Amino acid sequence: DVAGRDVTEQLQLLLRRAGVSLHSSSEKEIVRQIKEEKCYVAFDPIKEEALKTHEVPYKLPDGQVVSLGDERFKATEILFDPGIIGLECMGVADSLRSSIAKADTDLRKYLFEAIVLSGGSTCFPGFGDRLLDETRKKIPRGTKIKIFA
Repeated sequence: DVAGRDVTEQLQLLLRRAGVSLHSSSEKEIVRQIKEEKCYVAFDPIKEEALKTHEVPYKLPDGQVVSLGDERFKATEILFDPGIIGLECMGVADSLRSSIAKADTDLRKYLFEAIVLSGGSTCFPGFGDRLLDETRKKIPRGTKIKIFA
């Protein structure tokens, strides 16, 4: 239930909290561009936040330069934890596990070995690694997982 549009809106909110005000529809397009160019999925968001080495400058079309920090990975966190934005649906890793769990027991092994990522939000750097890590934590030990992007 969470998609790229939600990540864009979350990034817009986080930028507003950081003092970067982008409200109009044309400015929302700028936020989308920032999302596509600078956002990523953190392998461990808590450790990532503590590092404070992820600040990058971004030049807006008007020439103003803004500094992007935690917003770069916090916006994408909603893909794994939709509760951040008040949604009661499962994150992508939980949805994956739940979907495979509904399949016949004999097929589950093969489904975990043939996970295919598609769609814009799966293109964020770090998405596959995080999905693999989150999925491993929620399935029986020793289950092979293969993710194709």
